[in-house]
Amino acid sequence: TPSSAASSSALHALSRKRTQWAARPGEQVAAKVTRTDENGSWILASVQRFYPDTETYDVQDEDDTSKLIRLPWSHVMRLSTGGEGCFTKGADCMAIFPETTSFYKAKVAKSPVWKLEHMNHHGHGSSGGGTSGGSGGSGPSLSSSTSLSNVVPVV
Repeated sequence: TPSSAASSSALHALSRKRTQWAARPGEQVAAKVTRTDENGSWILASVQRFYPDTETYDVQDEDDTSKLIRLPWSHVMRLSTGGEGCFTKGADCMAIFPETTSFYKAKVAKSPVWKLEHMNHHGHGSSGGGTSGGSGGSGPSLSSSTSLSNVVPVV
Protein backbone atom coordinates (compact mmCIF):
# COMPACT_ATOMS: atom_id res chain seq x y z
CA THR A 1 0.00 0.00 0.00
CA PRO A 2 1.15 3.58 -0.58
CA SER A 3 1.05 4.50 3.14
CA SER A 4 3.25 1.55 4.15
CA ALA A 5 5.71 2.41 1.38
CA ALA A 6 5.87 6.01 2.63
CA SER A 7 6.33 4.78 6.19
CA SER A 8 9.14 2.44 5.11
CA SER A 9 10.80 5.28 3.20
CA ALA A 10 10.59 7.57 6.26
CA LEU A 11 12.14 4.88 8.50
CA HIS A 12 14.97 4.35 6.01
CA ALA A 13 15.64 8.11 5.91
CA LEU A 14 15.71 8.23 9.75
CA SER A 15 18.12 5.29 9.83
CA ARG A 16 20.45 7.06 7.36
CA LYS A 17 20.39 10.22 9.53
CA ARG A 18 21.11 8.23 12.69
CA THR A 19 24.02 6.51 10.97
CA GLN A 20 25.34 9.93 9.95
CA TRP A 21 24.99 11.25 13.54
CA ALA A 22 26.25 8.08 15.22
CA ALA A 23 29.22 8.31 17.57
CA ARG A 24 32.37 6.94 15.96
CA PRO A 25 34.66 4.17 17.27
CA GLY A 26 36.96 5.52 19.98
CA GLU A 27 34.63 8.42 20.82
CA GLN A 28 33.71 8.86 24.49
CA VAL A 29 29.97 8.87 25.18
CA ALA A 30 27.49 8.73 28.03
CA ALA A 31 25.99 5.23 28.10
CA LYS A 32 22.88 4.18 30.04
CA VAL A 33 23.65 0.78 31.52
CA THR A 34 20.70 0.26 33.89
CA ARG A 35 16.94 0.13 33.38
CA THR A 36 16.31 2.95 35.86
CA ASP A 37 16.93 6.68 35.57
CA GLU A 38 18.68 6.96 38.93
CA ASN A 39 21.92 8.91 39.28
CA GLY A 40 24.75 6.64 38.21
CA SER A 41 22.72 4.78 35.58
CA TRP A 42 24.71 6.64 32.88
CA ILE A 43 28.47 5.99 32.70
CA LEU A 44 31.38 7.27 30.67
CA ALA A 45 32.17 4.76 27.93
CA SER A 46 33.96 4.60 24.60
CA VAL A 47 32.33 3.42 21.40
CA GLN A 48 33.83 0.28 19.94
CA ARG A 49 31.34 -0.20 17.09
CA PHE A 50 28.02 1.08 15.73
CA TYR A 51 25.68 -1.32 13.90
CA PRO A 52 23.56 0.69 11.43
CA ASP A 53 21.23 -2.21 10.61
CA THR A 54 20.08 -2.60 14.24
CA GLU A 55 20.97 0.93 15.43
CA THR A 56 22.94 -0.47 18.36
CA TYR A 57 26.36 0.24 19.80
CA ASP A 58 29.07 -1.85 21.39
CA VAL A 59 30.60 0.34 24.11
CA GLN A 60 33.28 -0.23 26.71
CA ASP A 61 33.07 1.14 30.25
CA GLU A 62 36.03 3.48 30.79
CA ASP A 63 36.52 1.90 34.26
CA ASP A 64 36.14 -1.75 33.22
CA THR A 65 37.64 -2.48 29.82
CA SER A 66 37.21 -6.25 30.17
CA LYS A 67 33.74 -6.43 28.61
CA LEU A 68 31.69 -4.94 25.80
CA ILE A 69 28.15 -3.71 26.41
CA ARG A 70 25.62 -3.70 23.55
CA LEU A 71 23.16 -0.81 23.84
CA PRO A 72 20.35 0.62 21.71
CA TRP A 73 20.71 4.03 20.02
CA SER A 74 18.56 5.66 22.74
CA HIS A 75 20.97 4.60 25.52
CA VAL A 76 24.03 6.33 24.06
CA MET A 77 24.56 10.10 24.03
CA ARG A 78 27.46 11.94 22.49
CA LEU A 79 29.31 14.30 24.82
CA SER A 80 29.06 18.01 24.26
CA THR A 81 31.67 20.03 22.44
CA GLY A 82 30.12 23.20 23.84
CA GLY A 83 29.15 24.42 20.37
CA GLU A 84 25.54 23.30 20.66
CA GLY A 85 24.53 26.42 22.56
CA CYS A 86 22.39 24.50 25.06
CA PHE A 87 24.24 25.40 28.25
CA THR A 88 22.18 28.35 29.35
CA LYS A 89 21.55 28.96 33.04
CA GLY A 90 18.90 26.55 34.30
CA ALA A 91 19.23 24.04 31.42
CA ASP A 92 19.08 20.34 32.29
CA CYS A 93 22.29 18.37 31.75
CA MET A 94 24.28 15.47 33.14
CA ALA A 95 27.75 15.83 34.63
CA ILE A 96 30.27 13.38 36.05
CA PHE A 97 30.59 12.82 39.79
CA PRO A 98 34.13 13.86 40.84
CA GLU A 99 36.70 11.03 40.73
CA THR A 100 34.24 8.66 38.99
CA THR A 101 32.90 7.83 35.54
CA SER A 102 29.23 8.00 36.61
CA PHE A 103 26.92 10.79 35.49
CA TYR A 104 24.35 12.59 37.62
CA LYS A 105 21.44 14.83 36.62
CA ALA A 106 22.17 18.51 37.08
CA LYS A 107 21.15 22.01 36.05
CA VAL A 108 23.52 24.59 34.63
CA ALA A 109 24.20 27.06 37.46
CA LYS A 110 25.99 29.64 35.32
CA SER A 111 26.20 29.99 31.56
CA PRO A 112 29.72 29.31 30.26
CA VAL A 113 31.85 32.10 28.81
CA TRP A 114 33.39 31.07 25.51
CA LYS A 115 36.77 32.12 24.23
CA LEU A 116 36.47 32.43 20.47
CA GLU A 117 39.21 32.35 17.89
CA HIS A 118 38.86 34.09 14.58
CA MET A 119 40.34 32.11 11.72
CA ASN A 120 42.12 34.00 8.99
CA HIS A 121 42.26 32.75 5.40
CA HIS A 122 45.45 30.77 6.15
CA GLY A 123 43.74 28.75 8.91
CA HIS A 124 45.67 30.42 11.73
CA GLY A 125 43.72 31.67 14.71
CA SER A 126 43.90 34.99 16.43
CA SER A 127 42.19 35.68 19.73
CA GLY A 128 39.18 37.84 19.57
CA GLY A 129 35.63 38.37 20.69
CA GLY A 130 32.49 37.25 19.02
CA THR A 131 29.21 35.64 19.74
CA SER A 132 28.84 32.71 17.40
CA GLY A 133 30.75 29.54 16.73
CA GLY A 134 31.31 28.20 13.27
CA SER A 135 33.45 26.05 11.11
CA GLY A 136 35.57 26.77 8.12
CA GLY A 137 38.04 29.54 7.61
CA SER A 138 35.75 32.55 7.34
CA GLY A 139 34.20 33.02 10.77
CA PRO A 140 34.91 32.57 14.44
CA SER A 141 35.18 29.04 15.79
CA LEU A 142 35.32 27.62 19.29
CA SER A 143 38.89 27.04 20.38
CA SER A 144 39.94 23.65 21.70
CA SER A 145 40.06 25.10 25.21
CA THR A 146 36.27 25.51 25.24
CA SER A 147 35.42 21.81 25.19
CA LEU A 148 32.90 20.75 27.82
CA SER A 149 34.03 17.15 27.95
CA ASN A 150 32.02 14.88 30.18
CA VAL A 151 28.92 17.08 30.07
CA VAL A 152 25.81 15.99 28.24
CA PRO A 153 22.89 18.27 27.34
CA VAL A 154 19.50 16.74 28.10
CA VAL A 155 17.05 17.78 25.41
